[in-house]
Amino acid sequence: MLELHVGGLALDAATGNVCRIVAKKKGWWTVQFLGEDATHSRRAKQLTPRADATCVKLLDLLTSQGYVVFDF
Repeated sequence: MLELHVGGLALDAATGNVCRIVAKKKGWWTVQFLGEDATHSRRAKQLTPRADATCVKLLDLLTSQGYVVFDF
């Protein structure tokens, strides 16, 4: 199961854009939209965790080799 974490990617419900989580402070996540320098504050309910491209490629490779990947 994907969870929000600093350094991870998320989908912002307000804009529909993908952002990187850069910090967390007392109920607020600080995000930076890809290709931008500015940061924005969001509540967890406004963000949906996304898998990093590296993780997606690794999962594709493992499943193509016959491995079964479980989501805990």
